[in-house]
Amino acid sequence: MLPDEDAPLNGMPSTETTQAEILRRRDSKLPLMPPIAAEECLAGRLIRPTPLAANRNCVLSSADSEGFSLLSFRVPETDVMNVMQRHLTQCQRAEASLMSHFPELRHLGANSSGLGAVSGAAHTTLGIMLVRQTVIYLIADVEGLQRSHEDADSAFNLEQLGQPRDLLHLLKLAFHSSGGNHFGGGVSPFTKLWALMESLMNASSETTQLPAFKGLPRLLRDDALGHIKRELRGCATLNSPHPLVGNKLQGCHRLTVAGATHLIVQMDARSKLGGSAHLLFCLDQAGHEPVGRWQGVAENQWRNITVPGDSVWVHLRGEVNAKSAKQLWGFRVRVSAQGWTPPEVESQALEAPLPIGWHLLDLLSKHRPVELLTSHTFFFMARYLHATDAPHHPLAAALLLRLLKLPQSALPLDTGDPRDTWPMEQLLTLGAHIEWHVEHAVDPVSGLLPLRIQLFSEVVAQAWVRLKSRSPKPPPTRSWIDGVVALSMAARFFVDGLDPLQHLPDAWLSKLQDAGLEVIELQENWSVSHYARLIAHAAAIPKTKLLKVSAKSLLVPEDGPLSTHSASSLQVHFALLQQFNSVLHQFFPYVYTGYSERTYTLGAELCALREIIFPEVKHGVWTKMRDATAAVKDKEWNKANPPPVVTVNRHRAAKERADRRAKTKHSVFAQLHAQLQVVDVKDLKRRDRAFKVKFAGEGADDYGGPYREVFTSLCSELQNESVLPLLLQTPNGQHNLGSNRDRFVMQPASTSAELLQWYEFIGVLMGISLLQKDTVLGINLCSVFWKQLVQEIANDSDLASFDEMVCQSLKKIEHIDDEGVDEELFSDLIFEVFTAQLSNGVEVEVCEGGSDIDVTWHNRKRYCDLVLKARLREGRVQTHAVLRGLSTILPVRLFPLFSHREFELMVCGTPDIDVADLKRHTRFGVSVNPNDAHVQLLWQVLEAFSSEQRSKFLSFIWGRNRLPTTEEEWGDQCMKIHTLEAATGDQHLPVSHTCFFSMEWPRYSTFDIARDKLLYAIVNCTDMDMDATAEGRANLAMSIDDD
Repeated sequence: MLPDEDAPLNGMPSTETTQAEILRRRDSKLPLMPPIAAEECLAGRLIRPTPLAANRNCVLSSADSEGFSLLSFRVPETDVMNVMQRHLTQCQRAEASLMSHFPELRHLGANSSGLGAVSGAAHTTLGIMLVRQTVIYLIADVEGLQRSHEDADSAFNLEQLGQPRDLLHLLKLAFHSSGGNHFGGGVSPFTKLWALMESLMNASSETTQLPAFKGLPRLLRDDALGHIKRELRGCATLNSPHPLVGNKLQGCHRLTVAGATHLIVQMDARSKLGGSAHLLFCLDQAGHEPVGRWQGVAENQWRNITVPGDSVWVHLRGEVNAKSAKQLWGFRVRVSAQGWTPPEVESQALEAPLPIGWHLLDLLSKHRPVELLTSHTFFFMARYLHATDAPHHPLAAALLLRLLKLPQSALPLDTGDPRDTWPMEQLLTLGAHIEWHVEHAVDPVSGLLPLRIQLFSEVVAQAWVRLKSRSPKPPPTRSWIDGVVALSMAARFFVDGLDPLQHLPDAWLSKLQDAGLEVIELQENWSVSHYARLIAHAAAIPKTKLLKVSAKSLLVPEDGPLSTHSASSLQVHFALLQQFNSVLHQFFPYVYTGYSERTYTLGAELCALREIIFPEVKHGVWTKMRDATAAVKDKEWNKANPPPVVTVNRHRAAKERADRRAKTKHSVFAQLHAQLQVVDVKDLKRRDRAFKVKFAGEGADDYGGPYREVFTSLCSELQNESVLPLLLQTPNGQHNLGSNRDRFVMQPASTSAELLQWYEFIGVLMGISLLQKDTVLGINLCSVFWKQLVQEIANDSDLASFDEMVCQSLKKIEHIDDEGVDEELFSDLIFEVFTAQLSNGVEVEVCEGGSDIDVTWHNRKRYCDLVLKARLREGRVQTHAVLRGLSTILPVRLFPLFSHREFELMVCGTPDIDVADLKRHTRFGVSVNPNDAHVQLLWQVLEAFSSEQRSKFLSFIWGRNRLPTTEEEWGDQCMKIHTLEAATGDQHLPVSHTCFFSMEWPRYSTFDIARDKLLYAIVNCTDMDMDATAEGRANLAMSIDDD
């Protein structure tokens, strides 16, 4: 998992905890019930002696004035009644063990004890909860309340809802009644009320003018800021002297944040130790429950850890070299709360702020941002950004950025802009912090700054722009500020199609004019896809870098969408793209976040503009990342450091079995997973081969061929539902309708822990294929899967790509009025309910109680939206598991740099074998002439083959079923053709050497003979038995029988 500061911005702090953790914290922190008194000792009540084996309860028989009691209990093993005498100081109430569930028991009087008290407390709590739940569901039905208000026969009036603070109190009680599980699965009372809050935040809602709702946004804002204040105070730190003093670390320190449910442990990026010195983080003082360890350098190596409870113990151990101690900075540890224990009594619940402050502020910034445009909010957020102990810098920076970029049109017409009075100088001082991270904390693999620093840089850039607009003397700037500002302006221009003369940087326009280009032509409103066509047109110029192409050399194409433009228009638009890409390449670490959720951030805008980022910029970043992940090593290094070895029994995997589970167990995929799951993932990060393959019972020595063949085999298994339950043929393929009938989607029912680990393993294999130039994972997955990996938004066309029938049905229902159907006729034609059938045939509700809600004329569009959303998200759990596996190999933040089509080609290669491309990358043996008759027969046969047969040919000769997609991926690889010399060539089959991408091709006399021989070879000759090496002979001798 990515560190906290680099997590996606919608990763709000969680307050969800397990019941075991809640009980553990309560048992350790809540005070015991008061000692039992003599007046409570009524005969027949239950007493719990302490200690007593098995924690048994006893019946009180009698008690004397000195506090001694006579207790009776039954021995379960013998069913014999025994009697014991205990002093009251060694006894406790029987209900003491239930305090964790019912804190109210600690406040019961002396005469309200025993199981009756427990039952009464439980029934009272349940009754209050049900009444509140009823009230919440009533309030959440705003339309129903309005109808009741307008009904003359109804006694209800909207003013009976009370004041805004009453609604806020109800929100808090609903939150605590739902146990803090406020945004998880299912529907809780709080979820219903939160949905109401979202609708009420909409400024256009008529109900916001009612007394009960009008002042609610302001109260929510103040409550949220109150929670963040508590969050700032909820930190604890441990420091060494800076620089480090002494050479030995020793001692144990407890860091506590009172009231926290979870703690985040963070290390200062400057922390540095040497030798054996290290910090061990534990849940206990003795050090028996470790949760993390740090040693060395924190910069780019430490990943934040989350621990349950309100305390963590830090054990200082080891020592450093005495000579280097003074050169080491030492360490600084910070723990901060990630959740808060719910209040024990309701009065505290009403007084304490809701522990969802960031959620509330995000909600307000979306729907009622004007409520946040106050000096108090600005000062508070600026202070938060400067606080080194603040745990959620990305959330604060994103919120402030949203307020700074709020357009003037979103403000009330009768008021000025409150931001004109904000002291932006406070934000400019963050520049020094940013520059320190640029020098010391750029991720060495992705080449990116931490997410919070990227957001800081954009906040500083926006503050600088506002200061410049209000001051006659511009504030001092830096080159990176100018770059961020320029990219922000250009991104808005490309996304929204704004006026170029007002919204493009002046320096860019001047540069275009100086080059003799017609800037006025930029006023043509081009879409992003149209710019992408221009890039493709320019890329057709062979062996030319797009950043170096002379814009004036571009000519108008003869046909296509670009043919309608003048040459001057194409040239100035391409020059603008060159300027944009040049600046982006220079300041890439500052601006490219790799997260598309917050559309108002520059990082999200760049994700949306991935189509107009030049391929050379993308692949330049990608190549540096691959080299940083695993550098290309020479043959001597690879020989001295061999990869892990796996043994694959293909005969066992191919054996027919009646039991599907046995077939799955013995599959190549399962064999590979079982052996590689115990291998450290860093040992798989290699540019040659991630592992070496031994085929049991086959005489093959792995120089690359068996390795590639394993990937081909497991891809075939993944796309065979009778072997692996991971992928499912698209409904289009099941019904033989629409496009992509040969493609697959995630199996929605495969959610067990074991199967999710298999999905993660698919992600690991994808990461390996991305890391290695000549490895592909040729699986035919639909666009909806690839779009989730690169954070593209899926739409109805993606649904049509795997379920055309449902997509057409939804369109007909949504636009049924176009066919002349009215409200009265609708109910006679449509008999649907709010459910959806997934690709595996399982029917699910698309909303709460959906199976009982009929689709009507008025709710049909909502029904279509919900079904579309459900179908596009049906494999989300499995896709996220794949993404987790990918993240162990490569930095996922770079994935959105590519479109889903580009990313699929990078992982899978080109699905069809282009014979012309294969010809261009073919070399011939010394005795072979490319014009020989038998060579020409080979090309004729390949051109006559089907796409599937050509893939099998490539697998036969190279061990992979797809070609590289770019010249860079081809590198110096090529197919090598040699002549198999024989007196009667027609009697021989072709011989392949998959490790070396070569084939011995006989001199066949006719096309038919050549086709038949090659077809027989690629279908039937799948074993590898020709390697006469010692290892090849050893592999051949391996047993192929089942275990």
